[in-house]
Amino acid sequence: MSNVIPRGWPTGRPDRLLRLAARALRRLANAVLFRSRASTLIQLSPGLLILVALFALPLLFLAWVSLWRHSPNSFGPTPLTLENYRRFLFDGFFLRSILRTLQLGIVTTLVTLALGYPLALIMARSTARVRGFLLVLVLTPLMVSVVVRVFGWMVILGDTGLINKALLALGLIDQPLRIMNTMAAVVIGLAQVEFAFMVLPIFSALLGVGRSLEEAAATLGASPWRVFRHVVLPLSLPGVAAGSALVFSLSVSAFVQPQLLGGSSFFVMTTLMYQQITATLNWPFGAAIGFIILGTALLTLILLGVAMRKISPRRAGHAT
Repeated sequence: MSNVIPRGWPTGRPDRLLRLAARALRRLANAVLFRSRASTLIQLSPGLLILVALFALPLLFLAWVSLWRHSPNSFGPTPLTLENYRRFLFDGFFLRSILRTLQLGIVTTLVTLALGYPLALIMARSTARVRGFLLVLVLTPLMVSVVVRVFGWMVILGDTGLINKALLALGLIDQPLRIMNTMAAVVIGLAQVEFAFMVLPIFSALLGVGRSLEEAAATLGASPWRVFRHVVLPLSLPGVAAGSALVFSLSVSAFVQPQLLGGSSFFVMTTLMYQQITATLNWPFGAAIGFIILGTALLTLILLGVAMRKISPRRAGHAT
């Protein structure tokens, strides 16, 4: 039997032969698939085609529609014009909606950061059982529809809602507080919906901060506050940046909360876009508002990234 096996052929258990065969096939596949940039593009082409078909092409078509001219009777692609953008950017009412949208995004981001960072820190420093329990509490609201949660807040924040009834029963107020149809109601609804998107990135960043670094700083005489300020906080800034970017982007593009909790007179850019498309059937102007929302969010995120890059080296220098 040994004469049948060629010289140099590995002998032994069958699993060893299978491992050698699998290794040879893997090397052959790597040599064929990854030897050039063209082959890499071929591998990425299915995903790229899906992204182009589902995201790029609709955005390009929407950009084209935003350059159309609208009239009471019809609208069309000729002649192309920037009138829709000029109308929005040079009208005081629409400019106030931009400022209100930015204010809504910034306030919601700050509220979720103030509430989410301590919870993320507690989760990162807890035992595995407590951490899992808190993680379930954070993720469970995501399993409920946003509309259902917003209707729940309408019941709680209304004139005859839970908060006003409790305050009236305690004798703290003589008449119901006006909470609905205000900025505060919209911020509460947004913060509750997007709380998890702030907690999870910060929690992930804090998990990467080794306890040995904190113990070393404490051994050198640093107080708990100085350990947090010079060690934990600088190393968690990437998570803070990621969470802030997510919450801000979702806040400025939110529609359900401003529409239901803010009321018909609470205009932000998303509600204006909806009104232009559904009420006046002005698709070009609505498309232009959509791209202004996208540009505003991208510009704010770029500024946030620049600020984080400037803060991180300085914080890191203090930490070391």
